[in-house]
Amino acid sequence: MYLSLLGETQKERFMDLAYLLSSVDNDFSDEEKMVMASYLNELGISYDYEANAKSAEEVIAQLNASCDEGEKKVIVFELVSLAMSDENFDNNERAFIGKLCESFGFATSFCSQCEEALRAFLEAQDRLSALILY
Repeated sequence: MYLSLLGETQKERFMDLAYLLSSVDNDFSDEEKMVMASYLNELGISYDYEANAKSAEEVIAQLNASCDEGEKKVIVFELVSLAMSDENFDNNERAFIGKLCESFGFATSFCSQCEEALRAFLEAQDRLSALILY
């Protein structure tokens, strides 16, 4: 939703984190793959997951050096959305995003606020679809 706010360098580092997050629970689900494809479309880039393999620490350090607070919020929000996409936001994914929030200097509640806002958004989207499509 907000990925267009990222700069060129941040776009690739975001995809690095998205790939790392989608793999952290050992279940790169079809839903996560679809979200990742939509991210690439929104970002207007191509991305080779295996060729860009980096550690989370390396990517986070690069983002900390190159992002402002707003860009960091976009990254966390979009990663929470990815983690929720398969309806299995598990403890490994929560720990990954929690570590990211801590590294970015965000309160632990920021991740919860993103999750709550996304749940409300998805519920509203379901209600609209039911109203219009069914």
